[in-house]
Amino acid sequence: MKKRPKKKGERLELDARRAQLLALGRDLFGQRPYDDIAIDEIAEKAGVSKGLLYHYFGSKRGFYVATIEEAAAALLAATLEDPALAPPERAQRSLETYLDFVSHNAPAFKALLGSGIGTDAEVAAVVEGVRSEFLRRFVMNLGLEGKPRPVFELAARSWIGLVEAASLQWIERGGVDRATLKTFLLDTLTQVLMAAYRLDPTAPITLTP
Repeated sequence: MKKRPKKKGERLELDARRAQLLALGRDLFGQRPYDDIAIDEIAEKAGVSKGLLYHYFGSKRGFYVATIEEAAAALLAATLEDPALAPPERAQRSLETYLDFVSHNAPAFKALLGSGIGTDAEVAAVVEGVRSEFLRRFVMNLGLEGKPRPVFELAARSWIGLVEAASLQWIERGGVDRATLKTFLLDTLTQVLMAAYRLDPTAPITLTP
């Protein structure tokens, strides 16, 4: 027997329910480790049956992976750059929107980068996808897209890792205000690019972010 196609109203209701569940997942997994959260607790907090969770996501792991994927997509969308800006302004604006996302969506950010289920390959691929996209944008902003520049790719990956670690420290432990964090990250970007340029002085880049 063929399944009856869902009407538009039903689909919107299902999508809204799924979005609510993912929002709960961001909160839970952003605050506690994966292994500390039981599927029964998720269902209870969501006010749904375990069967509905399994219907949407298949398993607790499936729910976690979907939460991570949604957080990753939201972060990349929030930090899209304006191509009309010059590279230095683009770098500053991109960092501003990144910090906006971190400060306004701390549970989602921590779920993406601060929690996890060990060495799970699917989760690692989602996180690596975010880093690879930021690397692509970084290299494009330097005018080096399509040109093999391993020193600059090393510099970019190193700085992206620094931004992640510093942002997690900022939202988890505080100690510095946002302006100080932004200045620190932009200053280290300049230093990282200068170090890379000393090793590859033929690269046509702008050193001031």
